[in-house]
Amino acid sequence: MRNVHMKKNRIAKRIVTLFLVFAVAVACAPAMAFAGADAQEKAEEGITVYFTLSDDSDFVKGIDRDETVLARVPVRISYTSLGIYGLEEFNRLEADSFEEGGKYKNSVIVEQPTLLMLYLKALGMYYLGHEFSKSDLNTDALTITGSPTSLYMAKFWGHDENLMYFVNHEYPLMAKGWGATSDYILLNDGDEIDVAMFTDWNFYHYGAFATFSNNNPKLSAGSSVTLKMTSSGTSAGLNGETVNAGAVMAHEPIRISSDYGRTWEQTEYVTDDKGAFTAKFEDPGVYYLSGGPDFRYQEDQGADSACVAPPVSVVEVSPGQVTGLRCESTTDQSVELKWDAVKGADGYFVKYKKSDDSKWKSVAADSAGREISGLDSRSEYSFKVSAYVDDRYVPTGEEAKKLEGKDSVAVMSSTPASELDLYKDALRLALKKYRDTSLYKPEQQTALAKAIGEGETAIDKAADKDSADSALAKAQREIDKIKTISQLLADRKKSAQEEAINYYRDNENKLDASKGASLLLNGLGEISGAETEEAVDASLANLKEEIDKLKQAKLDSDAAVEKALKSAREDAAKQLEEKVAAVPEGELRNEISLIAKNAEKKINEAASVEAVAEITASALGDIEETVVRAEEAAKNKAALEALTKEKEAAERKAAEYAAKLEKAARKEAEGLRVTGLKASVKSRKGILSWKRNSKADGYQVQYKKKGGKYATLKVTKNNTTLTAKTKTLKKGKKYYFRIRCCTVIDGKKVFGKWSDTKSVRCR
Repeated sequence: MRNVHMKKNRIAKRIVTLFLVFAVAVACAPAMAFAGADAQEKAEEGITVYFTLSDDSDFVKGIDRDETVLARVPVRISYTSLGIYGLEEFNRLEADSFEEGGKYKNSVIVEQPTLLMLYLKALGMYYLGHEFSKSDLNTDALTITGSPTSLYMAKFWGHDENLMYFVNHEYPLMAKGWGATSDYILLNDGDEIDVAMFTDWNFYHYGAFATFSNNNPKLSAGSSVTLKMTSSGTSAGLNGETVNAGAVMAHEPIRISSDYGRTWEQTEYVTDDKGAFTAKFEDPGVYYLSGGPDFRYQEDQGADSACVAPPVSVVEVSPGQVTGLRCESTTDQSVELKWDAVKGADGYFVKYKKSDDSKWKSVAADSAGREISGLDSRSEYSFKVSAYVDDRYVPTGEEAKKLEGKDSVAVMSSTPASELDLYKDALRLALKKYRDTSLYKPEQQTALAKAIGEGETAIDKAADKDSADSALAKAQREIDKIKTISQLLADRKKSAQEEAINYYRDNENKLDASKGASLLLNGLGEISGAETEEAVDASLANLKEEIDKLKQAKLDSDAAVEKALKSAREDAAKQLEEKVAAVPEGELRNEISLIAKNAEKKINEAASVEAVAEITASALGDIEETVVRAEEAAKNKAALEALTKEKEAAERKAAEYAAKLEKAARKEAEGLRVTGLKASVKSRKGILSWKRNSKADGYQVQYKKKGGKYATLKVTKNNTTLTAKTKTLKKGKKYYFRIRCCTVIDGKKVFGKWSDTKSVRCR
């Protein structure tokens, strides 16, 4: 039981039910199950989901032509009937709501992609090298047992069942405390699927699924992005809910790949105490960021082998803005444009239009220059250029997209000087009115005046309107960087609240949980309501002081609690020893001893007498349940063997009966015949029609010239098409036509007898 691990009492009930229908393994992988009408409609058209597969904390590589690394791979998927794989029993049906238990409520199939359908497609594309088929089932690619909503993968991707998967970085559920399986999970456009396979069979006790705060940042060259690495515990499989969700992964080294994950390099980046780091990208392209495969988290957990599903963020960096756009020469109908080459660009888009038009035309350029011809010499034109790089981060089989940078400042083929002067005056006036100086502190007002002065100087030096626009835009950007009084106060509030939260977290284990949380909420409220930066600082200092007082109060009571804990632990150990000693030597005693040892470890870590009592009671209950289960297992073994023999005998009879039915159906299909075949010629094309045979699935039509061999004109795929038309026939030639029924039996075409031949001559 590795796909998912449910609460013991619910597992026991599930096993008893499934045992009677020959499904011993219950507990499966986690899953999500809900989607509205809009999501289902989009799913029917096809959706894109993002699939990540790792093995012992490193990404798996596909066997496809590109050797795709399965790190957030976009996969286009649409609904597929599972019947073609012999998995019709795992069709997703309409279900009750999450709050009502999520069980199937009728036999209506939900025609929306499921996680199981994604697995079948991914296996075909990246593991098998061909489209998944029924013959690939129950192999190392995929072996399935269990029943609907309790599907169990005994084999997956050549790996055993020791795996787990998350949906959208969470442990998804069918109902509260009950994980769903891949046949139950409905997929929506943009969903993130993380599958992690491990060698360590105990990973679910202490492992984690890591993720970044942004899975697909989009930047321009020269920009930076700040990401935060967090995780959710794999022990969700034990208690039926996501645990430690959003836990900070601090001090983890970051690695980077610039070739879609095929090779990796360690960077200088390491996550800080909050799990965050900032990466800068000078050149355009597509970059993968990840952690591991040797995670600090694994060391902190004391694990001997890999136990972390690695995170991945696909950063798409567009080229920088084109600069230096200029007209080198002009003629009556052409303009020669030049611009400064952009580092890393694969090409450029040159856009132009008449100055009074609203729509731009676009042509491509391989280098930093392009002649635009076919222009109207009587009109004034505007030009702008953007750079692009080829981006192959698209679903397999689709063409690479163009990752386009920001357009250059537009230039015009000519601008009258007098008009330019008036234009500059308007820009200078707009710059002066851009911000109200009364909204700034004195030191910010000084910076504001400087930015306005530099902007006016740049506008004066501009050689054309576009350059003047660029100078104005640059000055406005500089002004936007200067913060107002309200912005400075908001920044101080934000930093103070972060500082307060961090101070609380640093001392959280030393505080009374209820009082500490209440104190923090009140303190954050005071900071939020402060009207000045000084008031913010005073509220923060007061909160820290109150936290320190609460911490001291808890320290004073810890000694008494520790004494009571020691006594409770000794009593618990004695009870467990007596239970173990009461069981005879053998495998059962070894299993019970392991339960007792695990309980003793938890008891020693328990923080209260109540917790010790609860752990002890749970362990004693587990021991009792284990003894009862061992006694029942011996009884059930014989029953299971008998049930297996009965099932095999029934399957043999069913197979023999199915063979007889197929033989009879094939014989009937071979005897079918089409009647009423008519043939004529119109506009030198043969026109055919015939009467419908209700037992056929389609028809095969053949024709030939006199003295020639028959060739197939058409094979219809339905029983409603009752006409056919040839290509243009040769004049004076006589043609012969015949038709027969086509019936599909067990996926193969069976043809009936040929009809009477009809002939026509092309006039």
